[in-house]
Parts: sequence; C-alpha cells; structure tokens
Amino acid sequence: MANPADELAALGRARFADLTAPEEVMLRAAAIGEAANFEGLPPGGGDPANAAQWGPERTIRAAVIRWLCTDRDAAQWVDPHGLMLWAAKVTERVDLRHARVPFPLALMHCALADGLVLQDATLPGLHLDGSHTGPIDADGLEVKGDVSLNEGFTATGAVRLRGASVGGDLSCRGGTFNNAEGDALNADGLGVKGDVFLDNGFTATGGVRLLGASVGGDLSCRGGAFNNAGGDALCADCVEVKGNVFLDNGFTATGEVRLRGASVGGDLICRGGTFNNAGGNALGAGGLGVKGSVFLDEGFSATGTVNLARASAGVLADAEECWPRDGALFLDGFSYGAIAPGSSTDAKCRIKWLGLRRWRPRRPARFWSEAKRRIKWLGLQPAGAFRPQPYVQLARVLKQMGHNDDARQVLIELERERIRAGGLNGWRRAWRRFLGFTFGFGYQLYRPLIGLAGFLLLGILLFRLGDGGNLISPAKERVYMDAALNPATKGEAGAGDQAIPLFNNQRLPADYPNFSPFMYSLDTLVPLVNFHMEDYWVPDADRRCDAASHGLFGRLARVAGLPPRGEYRCGMWLRRYLWLHIAAGWFCSTLLAAGLSGLVRKEE
Repeated sequence: MANPADELAALGRARFADLTAPEEVMLRAAAIGEAANFEGLPPGGGDPANAAQWGPERTIRAAVIRWLCTDRDAAQWVDPHGLMLWAAKVTERVDLRHARVPFPLALMHCALADGLVLQDATLPGLHLDGSHTGPIDADGLEVKGDVSLNEGFTATGAVRLRGASVGGDLSCRGGTFNNAEGDALNADGLGVKGDVFLDNGFTATGGVRLLGASVGGDLSCRGGAFNNAGGDALCADCVEVKGNVFLDNGFTATGEVRLRGASVGGDLICRGGTFNNAGGNALGAGGLGVKGSVFLDEGFSATGTVNLARASAGVLADAEECWPRDGALFLDGFSYGAIAPGSSTDAKCRIKWLGLRRWRPRRPARFWSEAKRRIKWLGLQPAGAFRPQPYVQLARVLKQMGHNDDARQVLIELERERIRAGGLNGWRRAWRRFLGFTFGFGYQLYRPLIGLAGFLLLGILLFRLGDGGNLISPAKERVYMDAALNPATKGEAGAGDQAIPLFNNQRLPADYPNFSPFMYSLDTLVPLVNFHMEDYWVPDADRRCDAASHGLFGRLARVAGLPPRGEYRCGMWLRRYLWLHIAAGWFCSTLLAAGLSGLVRKEE
C-alpha cells in the first residue's frame, strides 16, 4: 500500500526540482494530518513579529502552497485535516483566486508579508490565527466552515471579504487590522450563518465595514477598539443580525458607528461602550430596527450625536447619566414598545431628553413624579424644527405601561413646545395659551375646580373680616321698615330674646338667617345653586373702616399706599370684590362644564 507522505513528497519533487526541506516537511505533514510546526526553530521562536530573523529553514514558497491546493493529483493525498502550517515564513503572495480547495487551510502564526488572494475561492475552512499578513483579498470567498483570524492575527493592509459566504463563524477575536489610509476590514455583503466576533481585544485602525451583511447569530464587538477618526469606525448600515449586537464592556469607537437601516433580531447592547466622534454622529442608527431591547445605560458614553431617528425597539433601557449632551440626540420617528425597569419613566426627565431647552425644575427633586425625568430626557434633542412624534411616542409608551399621569404631562409639554416653536399666528397662540392655563390643553380638566376652591377660600376670609367689621348689612327691606322692631344692644336682650339675631345693635326678625362666611362665599360663587344667603346679606358700600381699629384692613391699606390712620371705604371695596367673586364663579363653572362636556377634551 502506498505511503501518502512519500507519494505527496514525490509529486512535490517532480513538480519543483528545487523543493526545499521545509517544503517537503509541509507536504509530508499534510499527507498524514499533522501540522508542519517550525515554532521551536531558532532564531525568533514562533512569534511572526520576529519573522525578519527567520531563515530558509522555515521558509515556504507561495507557489508550493498554491500547487498543493489546486493540483488534483496532489490534493488527493492530503489528509482531511488539511494543510496545517505553524510558524513558517511564506514568501510571495498566496494566490488561490477561483480555486476549489478540497481541504481546510490553516496557516497559523505564520508570516505572510505579501498577503493572500482568495477571490471567489471555495474552502472547507480558513484559519490564520496568530499570523501576520499583508493585504487579504477574499471578495466572494466561500467557506463552508469557520473563518478564524484570532489570537494575535495581524493584517497590514486591507482585509476584504466583500460578498463572502461563511457557513460557520467569522472570528477575529484579538485580531489587529491596520490600514489607516482606508478600510481595515471590508466585509460589505458578507453572509455568515453563525456568529461574527470582533471582540476580546480586536483592534482596527481604519474603517470596519459590514454594509448589508447578514449574520445568522450574534455580532459581538465586545471590548473591541475601532479607530478611524474623521470617518466611519464601524459601518454596518442595513446589516441583518438574527441574534444580538454587542457594543459593550469596553467597546470603543473613534469615528462614527453606523447602524442605519440595520435589523437586529435580539438586543442592541451598548452598556459600557464608548462612542467618540465630536462634531458628528457618535452613533448613527437612523432607521434601525431592534426586536428586543436597546441598552444605552450602565456606562454608555457618547461624544457626538446619537441619532435614533425613525428607529424602532421593543424596549428602551437607558440612564440619565449616560445621555449625550444637550442638542445631541435625534429622536424624530423613534418608536419603542416600553421603557425598561430601572430606566426613568419620569415625564419631565424624558421631555428634557426630547429637546425642551427651556425646561427648568419648578419644585425640589423629592417632589418630582416619574414623569418629570422623562421630560428632561426629551430636552436633549437639538433645537430646530418642531418634532411632535417623539412626544407622542413617549406618551403612548407611558400610557401602555400604566403611567397615565406621566403620559398626560408629556402631552401637555408637547403643546407648550408647539407654542414655543412658533408657526402659530397671534390668535391661535393666544387661544392655546388660554387652553393651557385653564385646562392644561384638555389634559387637566380639574383646573377650574382649583380656581373655584381658591376663590371660595378667599371669599370666606374677606367676608369673615367684613362681618367682624360690620361691613355686611341685611339685604331685606323689612329689616329697616318694620317699626315694631326697636333698637337694642346685645346686652339688653333678655332671656326670651336669645334666638333673635342682632345686627349693628338692631334687632332682626327671629326667622332672619345668621350670616355665615362659608355659606355666603359658596352661595355667591357657584351659579345655579341658591342657599339663600346671598338674598339676605350684602356688603354695605357706604360703610367705612378705621385703619387703627381694623387690623387686617389697616395693613392692606398700608400695602396699598394709603395713610396709616383714617377711615376708608372698606364696604365699597368689599362690594367690588363680591362682583369679582360672582364673575369668577361663573367663569370657572363655565370652564368646568365645557371640560366635562368634552368640548376641550383631548385624545390621550
């Protein structure tokens, strides 16, 4: 029976008359499924960074590798484990364009200074772990298994995988891609059935492109460093990822991270990620669709703008301390189904997030509702054209989560922003301001009740003071015309006269109602309600009060700039307040009726 190693070595010597010893070692190892390992040879050991010290004892010509991969007679003697070369120096470029290689290719910890050409080639597997290479042109490459560029893999020049197809994983963990003048890794249109790993120490100097790529599993850039100042650090526009996208746990990008029109079947996780692109988009995710959650919290940092316009997410998870600067957040058209537990649903906070630059806290933080932090969140949008959608979206989500009061606050702030944004003529602006003051734009129909309650309390106070100062007189004529009633003092009333009320030393009819400040204020304030107190009592416009003997009226007179001593027409001023009191009652009651009838109710 023929020895595969001898047969393959003989074929090699027949093809290459000058076949070298290390090349024959490689052929014999490939025939028996072992690695041709030159790691232990001095000088330089197994580190391809020392390839300049490596001599002919570990040098392999690229032509021999090409012959082994493309010659049918030679390939039939290669073990299914494939070609495994370790710590070798490969001279010239390995050109396998359009080749159909029947076995895996593993050139690990090798030095391939001139790089590889794998255009439209077909391989069961490709492994370049730890190798140092020049440019790699693998557009249209088809690999049925995994492509691994791990563990110190370093490429100087562009690595191109445009339109490539990988049946397993594309793993670049710990790989270094250097091409400061252009794209370090260009994988536009790449199709990967498994996961894509650009993480665990992955470093790119130059752009990384995944435009229109398809990933059947996760896209992990966890802990990766993407450096392309002034350009796109990571361009993944229209990428389709079935699983999760990880831009977290030490991920750093200098340049824009682009996810425009991307589709993510799981979560987009940016926790602990640093996005730096001052003067431009730090994260450009317009039109992004995430079926799961978007995590922009727990150390997420963006220097530059965060653009989520027209994006969608199942759940939004963020933190106020991780928000970008004011004016650096684009949310127009951004839709999300819920806000994650632990993230603020506070409407004031969220409205600041949406772009209300004029927002200012009006009460101490301990009194703030959850709504107010979300109002703040809305305020981070840039100034400019009025954008109602982010407010409507936030209100819809808050209402679905059961935060109805917070949702109403967001919609109220939307109307305030509509007024501030301009575009309304004077009458429409005045009408909206009126609706805001009286009804909270239709979302706070209780406001007229507050007005009624305020006037009720003020009336009780003033009418009580007026009663104590004899400024309120009986309104019925019979009190003054009944000659049978004789003047008397309160001290002169006998035991049988205890039920007879007195006014200004004047006996009143026994059936005359006593004055009640509360009932009088209520009776004169609320229309269509008659407690008969208004019919019996009225402020006497002719009565005066002495500032010295009427303490509160005296103080009010001094506040008004009147002399500290003397008599004032307090009765006249109390009568005028009564007119205001009645008018305010009609006004507030009419507003309340309009609100309850639905004339100014807003859809929530």
